[in-house]
Formats: sequence, C-alpha cells, structure tokens
Amino acid sequence: SPERLEALLDDQGMSCAICAQPLRVGTQQVHLDHDHNRGHIRAFLCSTCNVGIGMFHENPDTIREAALYLERRRWYDEHQR
Repeated sequence: SPERLEALLDDQGMSCAICAQPLRVGTQQVHLDHDHNRGHIRAFLCSTCNVGIGMFHENPDTIREAALYLERRRWYDEHQR
C-alpha cells in the first residue's frame, strides 16, 4: 500500500538503504528494491546502488569479494609510496 511504502522510506530516514545518500522522492533517483524471485520488497535505493547490485546479479558473495578486492588494493596502494 502507499502508506506502507511511505513508512518504509520514513524508517530509512529518506535515504538510500546502502549508501545513505538522501533520496529525492518523485525523481528517477529513487528505486524500490525487491527480490526478483519472490517479489518481496527490500528497501528504497538510489540509482547508483540499485544498478550496482544489479550488475553483481544481486549475489552477496560476489559483492563481498568486490569490497575485499577494493580494500586490498587500497592497502597495497597506500603501502607502495
């Protein structure tokens, strides 16, 4: 229901559930994320985060590996000076 969606967005503090950037309701920036297999609503996301998890096929293991890769690269880059 519209009331339930409004409550969800309010509970998120009007921000993306992943990166916490403020969401501007009524723009293409706001995406209602859902489980594509079961159709369950998960949260509101910004465009960038919505596309990002889609590019990783919504696979938490792959997303974690990508984050670990970035953290390892940052450490390596910081210690190569």
